[in-house]
Amino acid sequence: MGLFDWSEEKVEKVYQEGTAAFEAKNYAAALKLLTKAAERGHAGAQFHLGRMYSAGMGAAQDKAEALRWYEKSAEQGVAQAQHSLGDCYSSGAGTEKDPQKALQWYLKAARQGLSGAQYDCGLCYQEGRGVEKDEDKALEWYQKAASQRHRGAESKIKAIQARREAEAQVRPYLDRGMEAFKEERYQDALPDLRKAADLGDAEAQYRCALMYLQGMGVERNGKEGIDWLIKAAKQGHEQARAASGKMFAKNGLAAYNADDYQKAIPLLEKAAMLGNAEAQNLLGLCYGAGKGAEKDCTKALHWYLKAAEQGYTSAQYNCGLYYREGYGTEKDEDKAFEWYQKAAAQGHEKAKKEAEKIQTRREKEKKEDEISTMIMLGIAAHGTGKFDVALRAYLKAAEQGHVLAQFQCGLMYYYGEGTAVNKEKALYWTEKAAEQGDTAAQLLCGMMYNDGEGTAINKEKALYLIEKAAEQGVAEAQF
Repeated sequence: MGLFDWSEEKVEKVYQEGTAAFEAKNYAAALKLLTKAAERGHAGAQFHLGRMYSAGMGAAQDKAEALRWYEKSAEQGVAQAQHSLGDCYSSGAGTEKDPQKALQWYLKAARQGLSGAQYDCGLCYQEGRGVEKDEDKALEWYQKAASQRHRGAESKIKAIQARREAEAQVRPYLDRGMEAFKEERYQDALPDLRKAADLGDAEAQYRCALMYLQGMGVERNGKEGIDWLIKAAKQGHEQARAASGKMFAKNGLAAYNADDYQKAIPLLEKAAMLGNAEAQNLLGLCYGAGKGAEKDCTKALHWYLKAAEQGYTSAQYNCGLYYREGYGTEKDEDKAFEWYQKAAAQGHEKAKKEAEKIQTRREKEKKEDEISTMIMLGIAAHGTGKFDVALRAYLKAAEQGHVLAQFQCGLMYYYGEGTAVNKEKALYWTEKAAEQGDTAAQLLCGMMYNDGEGTAINKEKALYLIEKAAEQGVAEAQF
């Protein structure tokens, strides 16, 4: 029975048998049955196959194959498949990450009433995944999911409402405080900003930090200022994170330079957690060398990568070194080369040299592989009498300096194999091989100069070449 000979009833029956086998945890049988139904266009079977390949049930886990079946099912309108396909594009399972495609499929499933997809649409709009942030739209999707008792959506709604209520409470204080701050009426600004800061507003906390640290409208108080700075940083305030990270990094660097690693590491860790690249790189050095902590190359690489991803040149070079040598990870020359190139692009001389070494060796290996392929092709073709094919292959290798190929070209032109006899070309290639020390080529080349084949007679050159071969033990040359 062919692929298109099955009736819809037959396909549905096979699908039901497949799902029964799946429920009985007979995954091997389920896979066979569901594949038969899926290949005949059954959307439900296609979705089940996607699940099985995704989880490795009845077959080896294959995310790309899972994606393929999810797509077929999703295109037929199966909401669960559309949701799963969105997850694939969101996480990069079996394909490249694509937040826009992920949202596209989430929306298709959400519009069919699937609560999980509605929740994921809410996340996309709230966090700006594949779309501009839009909390109102996020709330709309969360509410639809919550109406189906989706607990995650219920929690999100409560969090948004609580934050909005807090913002409404904070807003009058923040607005007045910020207006006074911008007009440099710091004494008027402080009470309102303190109130907003106490209510948890990150911007107000950051402004309070500035005022206490710099003595703006209040007596300078470093401890108070740092406390507010850290509170704002913990809430993700970018300027506060950068400033507090820089402060901890500065103190950590001072301790590091004084060889006080026990003091340096906690300070550097605080700065590193706040995203300070210099601190991240220094932490990598500490863990990599076992300074102030037990040597741990895995931790060292972790922090080097954090700094390198922010464009910190020394960390990029160190990442290259760690991947090349396999420190804290498996050796990976591709990753090493990638990091060396990034550091080299920023003027790091050692990284530039290492990248050039890898590039040169790879080009050499590629060239050697190409020559080896041509030599093997030449030998095979010559052995089966395909002399024209053999000559073309040998010439390609000879042009790249391969001594055996050069001598073989000389012989083929000398005897007219795969080409007309051409003593000039024979001498040219034979002499190339002779110059590289090939004794047979030296002997033949010497004889050609002696007899004037392909050139004028040159006894002196003939004697020189034959003596070279004789000195290396070629009996005929010695005779």
